[in-house]
Amino acid sequence: MIPDRGCRLSKEKKNQTATVNGKALSRRQFLRLAGTSAVAFGSVSRPQSFLIAAQPARKRIVVHTERQMHAIDREAMVQSIFKGEKLVSHFSLSRIRKSYKQAMATATIYKYDPERAKKLLAGAGWKPGAEGVLVNDKGERMEFDFRVQAGRREHEQAQAVIADFWKKIGVRTNIKNLPNRLLNAAENRNRWPGAYIGTHNVTVEEWAERFHTKNIPTAENKYATENVSGWNDPRKDAILDELNSIITPERSEKLQLEFVKLFSE
Repeated sequence: MIPDRGCRLSKEKKNQTATVNGKALSRRQFLRLAGTSAVAFGSVSRPQSFLIAAQPARKRIVVHTERQMHAIDREAMVQSIFKGEKLVSHFSLSRIRKSYKQAMATATIYKYDPERAKKLLAGAGWKPGAEGVLVNDKGERMEFDFRVQAGRREHEQAQAVIADFWKKIGVRTNIKNLPNRLLNAAENRNRWPGAYIGTHNVTVEEWAERFHTKNIPTAENKYATENVSGWNDPRKDAILDELNSIITPERSEKLQLEFVKLFSE
């Protein structure tokens, strides 16, 4: 939920921060400001739908299935779009995992709170402007592209509802949906601007493919790898590397909790 320009990621004092139009925010503040600490829906163990906010090319920050949002009422979406048949997900861990219950107690859970989202945006320099759209001191509008796979009905419905939630806090989106063949074409794959709704599974053994720093899409790997969030954190990589080694079930569960805690901070 950020403009596709004027935003970058940096590392300061060993903590990931986001800089939005020159204002440094912690990763948690940025996710809250974006109003997208987590938009995710899934069944007990099937793939989740997730929302990502991005900027052009390689640098983007995940908004995805593991964080709860302040600006989007996901529980209401479950009832209105999915007729109560989906579950709101706070992180990429299946509910059938032994560690899930403890993970819920470990993770930071963000509640629906649009007023909080507005305050965080205001604190970062975004004030209501013409037509109720937020603007900063440079006159830039909080407006960006929002896309899903054209024809994917549930995602299109979710997109419309999310766009309306964002509109209520002063954020505007431009719908730019594309058919799958164009979304995955070389010129678009994993480097779209704005926001995007997609899916991924919740299998621990495949976390590295989705989240390891080595799998951030780049020109060198033809933007074909899956860490589309651009999440770059050596602590997270160390956890993923150990999870993919020969370890005891008890150690695996402990690492899963460490990952979930990092992911939701």
